[in-house]
Amino acid sequence: MSDNSGQYRFEVIGKIGSGSLFTVYRARDLLLNKPVALKVLRRQYAQDEGFAAALKDCGRRAMKLTDEHVGRILAVGQEGEHVFQATELLGERTLHELLVAEAPLQQDRALSLFLQICTAVDHAHRRQCPHGDLRPHNVFLTDSGRVKVADFGVASAFSEAKVSQTDALLRSIHYLAPERTQGAPASVAADVYSLGALLYQMLTGAVPFDAVSPLSIARKHANQPPAPMQSLNPRVAQTMEEVVRRCLEKDPRARYPSVDALITHLQALLTAPPADPREMAPERGTHRRPRGARHWAVGALSSIVTSVVFIALCGGLAFGAFWLYRRSAPKDIEVPDVIGKTRSAAEADLQRAGLLLRVAREEYSAEVPTGQVTHTEPAAGMRVKEGRIVSAVLSRGAELILVPDVRQASLQRAKDLLTQVELVPGEVREDYDEVIPEGYVSRQSPPARSRAPKGSQVALQVSKGRAAGAPAHEGDTADVQPPGPKKRARIRMRVPAGAERQEVRFLISDDQGDHVAYEKVHAPGDEIAKTVGGRGEQVRLRIFLDGKLVRDKSLE
Repeated sequence: MSDNSGQYRFEVIGKIGSGSLFTVYRARDLLLNKPVALKVLRRQYAQDEGFAAALKDCGRRAMKLTDEHVGRILAVGQEGEHVFQATELLGERTLHELLVAEAPLQQDRALSLFLQICTAVDHAHRRQCPHGDLRPHNVFLTDSGRVKVADFGVASAFSEAKVSQTDALLRSIHYLAPERTQGAPASVAADVYSLGALLYQMLTGAVPFDAVSPLSIARKHANQPPAPMQSLNPRVAQTMEEVVRRCLEKDPRARYPSVDALITHLQALLTAPPADPREMAPERGTHRRPRGARHWAVGALSSIVTSVVFIALCGGLAFGAFWLYRRSAPKDIEVPDVIGKTRSAAEADLQRAGLLLRVAREEYSAEVPTGQVTHTEPAAGMRVKEGRIVSAVLSRGAELILVPDVRQASLQRAKDLLTQVELVPGEVREDYDEVIPEGYVSRQSPPARSRAPKGSQVALQVSKGRAAGAPAHEGDTADVQPPGPKKRARIRMRVPAGAERQEVRFLISDDQGDHVAYEKVHAPGDEIAKTVGGRGEQVRLRIFLDGKLVRDKSLE
């Protein structure tokens, strides 16, 4: 597929498959130089202008989702009658295929996958983007075992366009909350219900409700409780039974108020110590009153012997129960040090130690490279119970600051401006300048409106005024060198996927210094066509997106 400038961005390689909504192709994004999945909307939906517009709008909102467990949307667009989404290429195996082959899953494996699904959904909820169509077919598994949840925004497009959702509801009927089958839009509460249905199937191998017709399934969602999971898989823990039961409450208000609350409860259950074994109270027998002293003595002796045996038996049982408890209780484990390790390496280290990893959030860090662990809770060296979830914070790298334009400001004013945005005034050099008055900044590096790591230095060049013997006016020719040759280039580009508002800037460096040739805020998918030029033997063009250098070329 091409953009309007005639430049092809997506090169289709082959067909992956077809669904009720999209036909999916393997393609290469020539702008980002990476393989992608190109999802082309089926004709009957593309011809509905309202739905096509709603899908594109919801897709652009979903482009803001950046969690590592979300199947990223990279671009949304339309070429002729073809409406498409370009997404990252996900794993070829879905959770549906895994469950068909291996369900029911072991509880620790099921929870490891389930918590990753929850993390993706919670990330989307925090950005007001409920899923609305959570089912095993939309959960992908990478080769490394990581989860990717796809198709955020699709259900919302149906609701916003007010078109029939019959096909969508039919394919998701086993996982839909009762209110969704009655026409309610996607919501946090409905996603919590669908997550409960997913966990039910992962632990039992069966869906909570099934019947001959979709209508019968919908009625069961609305009116019947699901079969206890332990009746289908006796190995399911009672605590998991209670978690799923709360997710599948008919009344949305009785469910977990958020996916974060669900995650927190699961984490608390997994880290709680096991309950003490209950001691069995003995049953008391009935004794006939003996006749005569001899009978009384025999009876008393018998009672004493019985009591001794009973006490010994109880003691043995108590010791045995205590021994079994000690044998079955989770071991104390020292949390390994995973600071500075990538997510996959940290996860592997924790699993070898008998612990689970959950990425709690991402934070800026000037010391730890992007994608590596900055700290954990509990911290390294602490002793915890086997099976506990360790929450980790991943680095987003150094926070990038928009560099202010301090040119033509006094040196002190320039330093103040840099300090205000947590940048550090760096080396100060002086040089003659034909335009900038003495004592004022003539150049800066990094350039204005680029982005630099928080706390980094900005070098300044301060004008010494006009050099001795320099011409006083532009028309004077004494000692003036003729300008170098003029070089031009026509630049065409399309703004890639990313934030809804992206600053695009063309910076020209030539014999006359650095100057901005183009600067404007654009949305993803916008096309830019601009002729730029400069003077000199070497003219350099640099293109920045939100302060990040994306292209650097010399003009011929």
